[in-house]
Amino acid sequence: MSITTIARKAAALACSATLVVSIAACGTTSEAEHDTMRVAYLSTANYLTTVRNEDFLSAAMNSTDVAFTGPYNPTDAYAAVLSGNADATSTGTGSFINFVANKQPWVAFAIEYYTGDSQGIVASKQSGVTDLEGLYGKRWQSSNMAAPVTMCCTRRSNMQAST
Repeated sequence: MSITTIARKAAALACSATLVVSIAACGTTSEAEHDTMRVAYLSTANYLTTVRNEDFLSAAMNSTDVAFTGPYNPTDAYAAVLSGNADATSTGTGSFINFVANKQPWVAFAIEYYTGDSQGIVASKQSGVTDLEGLYGKRWQSSNMAAPVTMCCTRRSNMQAST
């Protein structure tokens, strides 16, 4: 099995674990403990959730069966969930923003361990942005979506600069 396939399955498993943990928080029955979570994993690397070397994952998934279907391209994975052939899939942030902009009933969930050193700024030289503070008050718009989304960075957005 290639590293890419292992990474994809690990990401899909992380998504499954998060969904199972969130469902468990709502209350479970003994019947629900033996249900199978069906995950449509993607053949591309545009996941919202990934996991690496985390012992808690095996504990969280201890009594849960996960069936992986795929690999799918993003469109087919989306169709698998809509048709009832899968319970969850993953997507990139662009597609998810498009879902929300079109008022589709999707929920994003993630497991994150944040050390304060996992994000960066990518900006062209012409923008003049060299640090996080350079983004404050700037607005940008994504116009390649069905419903354009305008985003803004503010001092209150809890983004932290790191070196």
